[in-house]
Amino acid sequence: MPITANWTDEALKALVVRYQGKWTWVEYDFATDQIIGMLQHVGHPVIVILDASESPYPPSPAALPHFQRAWEKLSPYMQHVIVVGAGGFFKQVGETFSKIFIRKDMLRFVESLDEGLKLVDSLESDVSA
Repeated sequence: MPITANWTDEALKALVVRYQGKWTWVEYDFATDQIIGMLQHVGHPVIVILDASESPYPPSPAALPHFQRAWEKLSPYMQHVIVVGAGGFFKQVGETFSKIFIRKDMLRFVESLDEGLKLVDSLESDVSA
């Protein structure tokens, strides 16, 4: 499956969503629905890492309606969103989207998954301080 979601630890504080190779908006919407179920099950806000490093571009420029749908359904369950390896177009759409729909500092961009996981640790320590 080109889009997968896995927890980073047993405490279920962060979820890594990986986009690998080519994927479609149908697959994206299906994965979004699965992720909603995972986040609803936990009962606390979660840090979501979107790893686009192996698939840097959406399948078409019609990204905004799909991102908006995902955001509307997922936002009540997310503490922060970290985007890994976003290409130029994907990052530009993400930044534009975040200015319209997302609270300040909720969306972060990093170059690697390791950097994203370190950011999770940093964000978690900020919350518990």
